[in-house]
Amino acid sequence: MTPEQLSQTLVQSEGLAYNPIAVTFIASLSDLPEGVKKFGSSSGETAPKSFLCAMWGDCLKGAGPFYTTKDQQICGGGAIAAGLGSLMPIEAAKKFMIGDGKLFRNMDALRCALSSTMPFEDGEFEAQIVGPLAAMNEDTLRPDEMLLAFPFGKLGTAVANLPRICRTSSMHKHTFYRER
Repeated sequence: MTPEQLSQTLVQSEGLAYNPIAVTFIASLSDLPEGVKKFGSSSGETAPKSFLCAMWGDCLKGAGPFYTTKDQQICGGGAIAAGLGSLMPIEAAKKFMIGDGKLFRNMDALRCALSSTMPFEDGEFEAQIVGPLAAMNEDTLRPDEMLLAFPFGKLGTAVANLPRICRTSSMHKHTFYRER
């Protein structure tokens, strides 16, 4: 199935209000596929910025695909969690994150929390391509590097049915190899 067919099937079968989005992590800007525009390039703004989650929200409503970089992020948490890197030195977080009545008691606790919860290394990716699944190009986005957003309300049903799906499939009886 094409990305468009996959998207249509998911929307129809799951009764989704929004189209699924896809995210691709880009290690280097030189790896960007041709034709993917930078976030805000059509806005006329010289340096558009937004929250990463808001960019994803735009895609839920049909915007994209586009790519975004660290310099376009307003939210440090989103930029760090996406592997784009921290927007400020960790020491700068001290004034609003460390101390009585704040999130952490000391800098070591903050560092420990960051190292144990972040899925990526700081600055592991230079960009992220975001767009509706239907509009993503399956030829230039390696399948193991694309992430799909799945509605939380449907996630329980999907996860609960994974063992049933796997048990009735013959695929687990085969050894698969990947060309590197």
